[in-house]
Amino acid sequence: MFRMFVFLFAFSIVSVILLRWLPVRYTTLMLVRYIENIENNDYRNIRKWVTIDQISENVIFAVIAAEDSRFMEHCGIDWEAIKKARKHNKIYGTRLGASTITQQTAKNIYLLPSHILSNVALTLLLRKAPEAY
Repeated sequence: MFRMFVFLFAFSIVSVILLRWLPVRYTTLMLVRYIENIENNDYRNIRKWVTIDQISENVIFAVIAAEDSRFMEHCGIDWEAIKKARKHNKIYGTRLGASTITQQTAKNIYLLPSHILSNVALTLLLRKAPEAY
């Protein structure tokens, strides 16, 4: 068990360092989508990788505005948004999210989609804690 923990910890550090410069070719989310569509023989995940210099600044700002408007104001976790989401969810009984772009990226690269985990406590343990790490 300890060796597994050390391996996963080392893997996470090394992969984050490498992915600073290398494009992410495949993610767990891509794998899950492929498996979900395996019966669909013509399913392909086609994309063209480009550098950030090849993307319009307007698109970059639009994504930040839509997904994480406080992106420049937090260090990867928006504690203020989490507090607001918890209050909203408690009052209205709905699920308002508070994931940042950083958390969404970690989730899409390393973790399984939430619909695979039906238990809320399990989701917090297996998704939100690793996202925060």
